[in-house]
Amino acid sequence: MARVSVITPAYRGEDTIRRAVVSVLGQTMPDVELIVVDDHSPDNTAGVLRDLEKELADARLTVIYHENNTGVSGARNSALERASGDYIAFLDGDDYWEPTYLERMLREVESAPDTDVVCCGRTIHLSNGQTRTENSRFLGTLAGPEAVRAFLTDNLTPFLWDKLFAAATFQNLRFPEHIHRGEDQVVAAIALSRARQVTSIPDALANYVVGTQSLTWGRVPDPQEYEDAARFLAEQLGPEWMAEPENLSAFLVYRTLAMMILAQSAMRSEKDTADIVRAARHAISLPMLRATAQARPQLAAGAALLRTCPALYRKIYLRYVRSTYAIAD
Repeated sequence: MARVSVITPAYRGEDTIRRAVVSVLGQTMPDVELIVVDDHSPDNTAGVLRDLEKELADARLTVIYHENNTGVSGARNSALERASGDYIAFLDGDDYWEPTYLERMLREVESAPDTDVVCCGRTIHLSNGQTRTENSRFLGTLAGPEAVRAFLTDNLTPFLWDKLFAAATFQNLRFPEHIHRGEDQVVAAIALSRARQVTSIPDALANYVVGTQSLTWGRVPDPQEYEDAARFLAEQLGPEWMAEPENLSAFLVYRTLAMMILAQSAMRSEKDTADIVRAARHAISLPMLRATAQARPQLAAGAALLRTCPALYRKIYLRYVRSTYAIAD
């Protein structure tokens, strides 16, 4: 069976990093290397990792200790430089895997040798102790170009941590360290564009833990960060890819989704973020709405509501957050 390199950036993870490490080293597929990067965390993450190195004495575990904080992209890039596996997987320090995660994902590769990326379902752990399972809207197998479009239109999940990538899809590909929001999504899209086939399965093998302190739920981003991410993605996919009508439409849907996420982040903040919401609304153009209406009509309706009546959109969105993620507004 092929070898897998698992990359885990760790920052403020003193309470969760042990669980993540144990979930990887306890996989039923033993040929794995786990590369954890402590990104100069201000808490006791480094101390917990040093204790784990001594306690486990497992040659499959490598820990890199950054002397300076580089951000999650810098941490992932440090690990990518060390990775030697045939496949690459990513796990955040506050999440964890089921014991059969890698074995099940690799089984898909073995059954279809042209498969370069596998995507699985996940169990979401809410802050109130409840759980639920989800998977991509699309289940089955797609050619690489189709998979990119499915990914950009949110028919494949926009995550790194529920996917197994052939190492070849990351050849000469690194995370942009100047981008601090959405960088994982654009890198995943680029990797998918290099895949021969992508398979999506429903099995809930990844565990995602919702927390208000995580990057996803915490800091309100600068709108420029999303613009930088979109520009980086377009440059990497190339002008020929962008010139195809189907691809351009998918890219416009991605841009619509990004602006909706930006507005949602601002709406959850206790700070005065009216300027950010306004910027997100104005960035949603008519071509973006038309493309989204064709691919995802419900999302287009939400984007149109955001443009025309942000107060009502905010009310509906916050109600959704409370009921879906058990996070109070």
